[in-house]
Formats: sequence, structure tokens, C-alpha cells
Amino acid sequence: MKLDQTLKDLLAKANLYGLLAKKYEYLDPEKHMYYDLKHFHYVTRVEQHYMMLKRRNDAPHMMMSEEYNNAPHMMMPQGHNNAPNMMPGQFPRY
Repeated sequence: MKLDQTLKDLLAKANLYGLLAKKYEYLDPEKHMYYDLKHFHYVTRVEQHYMMLKRRNDAPHMMMSEEYNNAPHMMMPQGHNNAPNMMPGQFPRY
């Protein structure tokens, strides 16, 4: 699996600050909080960057082949919605 360089850098920083936070957990509470907040910041940035990459990769691609135009998902009636009460990205409950 090939990772984006920015994602690699963010993961490395999140990991570093997580390790430092763990190191100072019982030795120095002030440093622990400082590094824990930095860890949280970079974990949040990792998640945001990953979701941006995922959205970019999930974007529909134009395909001009006959197989794509005749696929079953292309034959659904207009306005047909399998789950009208769902938000985008939400999974159905069974």
C-alpha cells in the first residue's frame, strides 16, 4: 500500500508525540499534557487528511465503456432511494 508523503509525516508526528506523552505520563504531568495535546492535534490532522484522500479517490471517474453504461446501478429509476433517512456516509441498520 502506497501512502501519501503528507500522511506519512503526520503519522510519524502523531506517533512521536504519543510516545513522548506516554513517557512523561507519571514523570512530569505538565509535559505529559503538553505532548498529549500535540498527539491529539496530529491524530486529528491524520484523520482529516485521510478523509480528504478518501474523498478524492472515491470521486466518480468518467468511463465511456459499454459495460459501465449498462451496469445494473445505472438502470435504477430516477429518484429511487434505498435509504431515505440516512445521512451521507452513514451505514444502514439491519
